Amino acid sequence: MRGWLGALLVVLATVPHGAQAVEACSPAKLALLRSPPLPGDGAVLIDCDLTLTPGEVITRSLYFTQGAVSNGVTVDCAGATLSHTDLNADLPRINIQSRSYLDGQGNTRWERPRDITVRNCTLQGNINVTGMGGQNTPAVRDSSRTNANHTQLMRDAAPTHIVFDNLTVDPEGYIAAYLYMGTTAVTIQNSRFVGQGRSTVIYLDAESGQHQILNNRFETVPGREVIAVDGSSENRIEGNTFATSPKGGVFIYRNCGEAGTVRHNEPVKNDLLGNVFQDASGLVVGWPHIWVASRNGNRSYCEADAGYPYGSSVDNLDHAHSTAIKGNHFNAGALTVYLAAGPSYLIDNVATGPAALPAVDGFGGTFVNNHVGAAPEPSTACFWRASVPMLLGDGESMDLDLANPQAATCAAQRMACQAGSLVPQPSSCDPARIVQKHFKCAVKGSDAGCAKALSCGGGRRIQALKARCNLESGPIDRVALAGAAWNTLVVDRASDVVGEGHCQVGGYDIASSATHVLGRLAQPADARCYEHDTDGGDCQIEGDLVCH
Repeated sequence: MRGWLGALLVVLATVPHGAQAVEACSPAKLALLRSPPLPGDGAVLIDCDLTLTPGEVITRSLYFTQGAVSNGVTVDCAGATLSHTDLNADLPRINIQSRSYLDGQGNTRWERPRDITVRNCTLQGNINVTGMGGQNTPAVRDSSRTNANHTQLMRDAAPTHIVFDNLTVDPEGYIAAYLYMGTTAVTIQNSRFVGQGRSTVIYLDAESGQHQILNNRFETVPGREVIAVDGSSENRIEGNTFATSPKGGVFIYRNCGEAGTVRHNEPVKNDLLGNVFQDASGLVVGWPHIWVASRNGNRSYCEADAGYPYGSSVDNLDHAHSTAIKGNHFNAGALTVYLAAGPSYLIDNVATGPAALPAVDGFGGTFVNNHVGAAPEPSTACFWRASVPMLLGDGESMDLDLANPQAATCAAQRMACQAGSLVPQPSSCDPARIVQKHFKCAVKGSDAGCAKALSCGGGRRIQALKARCNLESGPIDRVALAGAAWNTLVVDRASDVVGEGHCQVGGYDIASSATHVLGRLAQPADARCYEHDTDGGDCQIEGDLVCH
């Protein structure tokens, strides 16, 4: 890590700067920006709308480091290049960073830049977006060890709603775009990454989230995976082309204990949609295109954060779950999606080899319509993260609100799936037609198991359900059932020989743990359990369904 980052380049003051209206940069500001860097003076604060001239080369870095004074700023390079000289080659070309100040009581506060857009630039160097700092920053480390609300604290202090659009970036050996701890809602889109890198191309750091990596082309030859999702959640990585990924494409993990900083946020609800992985060379040395939970405590420094009641100090596992991997194309003959945690949802993916995509895992994953093909195929289904994960086929719709595990209600609007896109429509839900039903079946001493037909009647269809199984003798946890989210299937107790027990609803079959029932079930559907034992099988299944 560069020495300049340790100092963070923050300005301490006694009062925060106020926001100001965005105006075009003055002639004096433009003249300073176009002047060559001087020793110790290689950057210019950008607090105004900036439009450059096609073909010109700017050798000073662009800094947005004084908090709200840069809010709402747009930089349009119009084809200009952001470069450097030897005097400032170690600075990022673009640095967006929160500003610290002291309030009236002497406490450190943070003022963050937000709503910044940078577009149409060629960069010879890298981009950093930083809040309170990195893992070596004392304030970050102390907060991670003492504050149960650490993730939100980091996010509140960090830049948010930043857009990088239509860039060409040669990182010159660095990480092209480093979105540091706590940053949220950064969009990198329609861009091309070239050249060489010693590490990843894009790094989504701990406690960050809600980033969008959209429609980019990755040609940089990196020293690691192309995109690292390290303790970052709810990110959308969609429509990208990975032309060079010799050491992997997208790895999702949580970097337990590094530098003694406790990682709080779990890397959950990340969506990898419609990407194309062209480079199969990584598979020669065993690197997958996508690796969910790629570390799981497999680092020597994982115990450096031991002794605190939070996150990775309590558990070194990655806890990378609820990952949606949908509509991607993989140039791969060997297994190229590794799942070491879950559940994950693999839907409508296409690979060039029959062994490239898993069909089952041990974490309750969902696998729908993954198949062999030579070219990308658009996914026409819709994966929907509402109150519960949903999968709607093309032409299907949902107008129920499933947020309350006790009772489904009518939603304010219908969500319809049209050729892979969710389209809001006026709701036609009739509350009087919502009916909930309870079901159960049990068997003792029989390998044949038991089954229960699930249907609605009265022209209604099954819209959602939840069920739990005990695959030995003993009761269902009814309290847990009542509080469980809709569209979940859970095993309260596995068979003494786990592989001999089955808990099934429709096409979903689990022996332990839990899974999400994503898609619409056939009408009618079956709920069943069975378990083989030396003294005869014992099992029971019990649940609730919603009809409308």
